[in-house]
Amino acid sequence: MLDDVNDNYTATKASVADIYAQIIKDLKDCESLPASYNTEPRKMFGVNSYITQQAVKSTMAAVYMAMAGYPLNKKSVTSLQLLKLKRLLME
Repeated sequence: MLDDVNDNYTATKASVADIYAQIIKDLKDCESLPASYNTEPRKMFGVNSYITQQAVKSTMAAVYMAMAGYPLNKKSVTSLQLLKLKRLLME
């Protein structure tokens, strides 16, 4: 991560698992977003231009599926998270 202390690009690389953990955390933080927007600039010409719950859910599904493959190969993630995703996507 770059910050005031380490802004010369000398930060150590994060592991793949740490990156996925941060992505999941960020997506979980977004779960409370609305399903749709009604006013500009969030909705323009009938299209939501900001992130919605549907975007978060579909991105989370893609991330969990990616975690099940190379390089993490977390097969356990697939079965556990697919149950959660099914619940989320069916709402």
